[in-house]
Amino acid sequence: MERVKLEILGISFSKSGSDAYALLLGKKSPGWHIPVIIGPLEAQSIAMQMEGMKPPRPQTHDLFVEFARSFGIEIKEVEIHEFKKGVFFARILCESKFHEPISLDARTSDAVALALRFRCPVYIAASILDIPGLVVEGVIHEGVSSSTPGEKDPAKVLAELERMLNEAIAREDYEQASFLRDEIRRKKGKSSPD
Repeated sequence: MERVKLEILGISFSKSGSDAYALLLGKKSPGWHIPVIIGPLEAQSIAMQMEGMKPPRPQTHDLFVEFARSFGIEIKEVEIHEFKKGVFFARILCESKFHEPISLDARTSDAVALALRFRCPVYIAASILDIPGLVVEGVIHEGVSSSTPGEKDPAKVLAELERMLNEAIAREDYEQASFLRDEIRRKKGKSSPD
């Protein structure tokens, strides 16, 4: 089966729902992407890893990495192999010196969150890219998409962090809220004139 290696281009607000995000996968050059609708927790996990943010306590994907590596398991690649009824299906290829390679079924959002943490490639079956209307032409820049080519809009990043902070407080996840508060302060400190 022919495959295409994807870049993880960023996270964007989804127009499909108030609590949904679009994970943008594709190629910066020649400039196309496919939006994968994901939930807010998965979006937060992917965005934090892309931004290099470290939570004070491990989140679910971080815990999975530590667990896997404790037993000598590495993720070698992620593959999006099917698109059915509006849903992308992914699998994770794992290897261990103690076991034959194994392929695990996974949600695309979880598979990408883990691919970022294991620094492994993400592929898509070339046949999926032939589905009409799935591929969106245009360049998306790394991180939170911005209307300014080549750079992230600091106001949008701060607004997203503040929204995530409010959600963490509403869930009574005060540890996460504390981390987000500190990240907001750090980013505001960077954006203030010297």
